Amino acid sequence: MSSFRRCVLVVVSGVVVATALTIPASAQEQTWIGQFGTSAADSVYSVARADADGVVVAGGTAGNIGGTHYGLSDLIIVRYDASGTRVWVRQSGTSAHEWAWSVAPDGAGGVFVAGTTNGNLGSANAGRWDAWLARYDGDGNQLWIRQFGTSGDDDARALAPDGAGGVFVAGDTSGNLGGQNAGNMDIWLARYDASGNRVWLRQIGTNTGDRARGLASDGAGGFFLSGNTHGNFGGQNLGLGDVIIARFDGAGNQTWIRQIGTAAGDYTESAAAPDGAGGVYIAGYTYGNLGGTHRGGEDAWLARYDGAGTQSWIVQFGTAALDIASGVTSDGSGGAVVAGMTYGELAGPNAGGGDVWLASYDAAGSRSWVRQFGSPESENANSISAAGGSGYCLGGETYGNLGGANAGESDAWLA
Repeated sequence: MSSFRRCVLVVVSGVVVATALTIPASAQEQTWIGQFGTSAADSVYSVARADADGVVVAGGTAGNIGGTHYGLSDLIIVRYDASGTRVWVRQSGTSAHEWAWSVAPDGAGGVFVAGTTNGNLGSANAGRWDAWLARYDGDGNQLWIRQFGTSGDDDARALAPDGAGGVFVAGDTSGNLGGQNAGNMDIWLARYDASGNRVWLRQIGTNTGDRARGLASDGAGGFFLSGNTHGNFGGQNLGLGDVIIARFDGAGNQTWIRQIGTAAGDYTESAAAPDGAGGVYIAGYTYGNLGGTHRGGEDAWLARYDGAGTQSWIVQFGTAALDIASGVTSDGSGGAVVAGMTYGELAGPNAGGGDVWLASYDAAGSRSWVRQFGSPESENANSISAAGGSGYCLGGETYGNLGGANAGESDAWLA
């Protein structure tokens, strides 16, 4: 088994110092960071806590990380224990392209994984790009895989457990996947049971481009959806791109939908998380004044909505450079921890290029702390997940030496 390099922890006046990253002792008693990759491009796109013993990451590689390289790019799924030791790695693909965009726990020690392929991964390709969904047990054995799509472009972007052993899935389609296409790209939503049987499938959209980006369980058998639209989804379009937040019940019926934005353009990535009180946290980036005064480039933002769709608060933050929020998770105390990338000095000197940042906000929207770290090259944080206790795991890609020597092009990293 391979292992991450462990960070050395020194406690000074109640503060833990791990290399260049300073974290309050109450927030993190032990930390590690590691880097893995090939001479080609490698990345972690999603991180999820599988059980009390560790996390599973999903991503893509153009090399050989977990065995045979099948094609142009392969999907990877890697499990690590709580100390950062790799337990197993799985690499799968076809002679074409595959990526794993999202991973979510199945409630039984395994995970659901979803992504896109333009090959024959789980069945014959229906068109150009197909969506796929798979389930793996805790030992990394694939229990089943489903591939589906239209003659156009389809992908699966987000997952959320349904609370009954199955999973909610969301993605994008340019065809008629779960209904008549409204124009350009539509959002599709589906529910699958633990055995891989489809329970229902829905398609929603406007006459412009609409994309699903995040899902979060609502704690009542349904889920929240976050995404982007250039149309009038939940209200008047306010600019170049708006953000949508919606709630659906377990049968796929829409309870409510909200649309927010500015005249400049506003977006969300794979960033939605339950708030522990029946509501949801959403994060993203804006070119305008969405939750405060625009500071320059893209600013990051974080918002909280209650279960009825009322915005509790929204905060906007950034530097004169580019700042993006790309992942969010609940902190177990009603607050949220959000992560992303900055080219500025959001929480200290920039190490070079794009740095990783993470920040903690309480339930009322007040920031508790913010951290920034990186290498002389560029890094991005694509996903963050609670990791048990008061800890968090986040992952992404780096072009430098973030947790080890760079193997070539972009490497995957997890901390």
